Amino acid sequence: MNKIIDFFTSLKLTVACLSCGLVLVFVGTLAQVHVGLYDVQSEYFRQYILFRPMSDLHASLPDIRYPFPGGYLIGWFLFVNLVAAHIKRFKLSWAKSGIFLTHIGIVLLLLGQFLTEMFQVEGSMRIEEGSSKNYSNSHLDNEFVLIEKSSNQQDVVHSIPESKLVEGSELSVEGTPFAFRVKKYFKNCDSELRHYVLLQVDNGRMDLAALQATVDQKMNAPNGVGRRLTVVKRSATARMDDRNIPAALIEVVAGGESKGEWLVTNWAADDAMAAFAHRVVGDRYANLDAPQTIEHGGKSYEIALRSVRQYKPHTIELIDFEHDKYQGTEKAMNFSSTIHLTNPETGEERKNIIIKMNHPLRYGGETYYQSSFEPGDRVTVLQVVRNPVWLTPYFSCFFVWAGLLTHFCMHLFTFFKRRTKSKSENSKTGKGTGDKGKSSGLRRADKSLNQKPAKSRESVAVPRVATGDKES
Repeated sequence: MNKIIDFFTSLKLTVACLSCGLVLVFVGTLAQVHVGLYDVQSEYFRQYILFRPMSDLHASLPDIRYPFPGGYLIGWFLFVNLVAAHIKRFKLSWAKSGIFLTHIGIVLLLLGQFLTEMFQVEGSMRIEEGSSKNYSNSHLDNEFVLIEKSSNQQDVVHSIPESKLVEGSELSVEGTPFAFRVKKYFKNCDSELRHYVLLQVDNGRMDLAALQATVDQKMNAPNGVGRRLTVVKRSATARMDDRNIPAALIEVVAGGESKGEWLVTNWAADDAMAAFAHRVVGDRYANLDAPQTIEHGGKSYEIALRSVRQYKPHTIELIDFEHDKYQGTEKAMNFSSTIHLTNPETGEERKNIIIKMNHPLRYGGETYYQSSFEPGDRVTVLQVVRNPVWLTPYFSCFFVWAGLLTHFCMHLFTFFKRRTKSKSENSKTGKGTGDKGKSSGLRRADKSLNQKPAKSRESVAVPRVATGDKES
């Protein structure tokens, strides 16, 4: 038992954890170029054990997977090491109160970061003027959904994670007669017409040969939106300001009967993506986000591949959006949204709430930031963040600041106290500057004399002083 305690409280463990953390940050930074920031955060830092191929670091390296401590494992070992070392070695006293407060702040920072990673939820809410929403969309996570329409305006949503969409797999939804066969799956795609427009802009002309050369695969369907939307496969993106837009070709089977093949993609489900495609391509892509409906057994069902939604108990309606610019420029000076918030569960109704830059709305444990807007100044994009431990970094920084300040002040007080005491002793041993210098010199002489061995002190020769008299 003592060996276990010594291991978790040793300084060697601290150094080892910090060294592994430095290596992990260095490797993750290199892998970010090829894998992307969000994948690195998920696969490197939000893991206990890391098994990633060496090709993440450089394309020329082999696909050998190497085990290495992940961010969670390193963080927990540091946390346990710091707490255990304090319990074993630290003795609470006023002289060490500054160090104690500083370490409390560090422990709180580590714990708060872990809780933030576990419980924080981020999304965005796109609202047009005059319309309202009661949900936000995830930035990264997607889901395939089967929506069972109901007459009482409360639909039943069956969700399947995007990770289940593997080519050749068959997915069944419990409690429904449906099964879905995945014919094709693209992790990232672009609409064909938009791809063609971008290529034309780059080349300055309609180069069909170049277009065909850049298209690895295409996907469309004879039903639903797939009749007018063809998507083009693209390589997965690793850029911070970009995102992967998945697509899948699904064969719908209900009660053993095929309902045909359908194209599902974020281009045809997320209103922000559909509006973007409409702006770039034109009316050919108008209303891409219209529901894809399937009839079976006298009921209506909808299918879609969309961003994961976080539903709210309240509804936000956009009354007005304002976009102010600096005079004579196109640079944004300020943009703000005037909203109307209603909560049927509590009966609360709040009118004319203004959300603008650096002035978010906090409501229901969530924070609404003015994030962006769309051309035309009629659409706002709010960033929605739920973080139940958002105050933890503030408390941890306060404790670290208070601890360092206390430790500094105590040392400063001790320094002034010793200096005052030294001056008091000097004033008692001598008067004036000359006496003080003389007494100091005598003390130095006595000290140097006392440090010499006794034999050498006895053999010191005293020179004679010439007086002019003969020696007697």
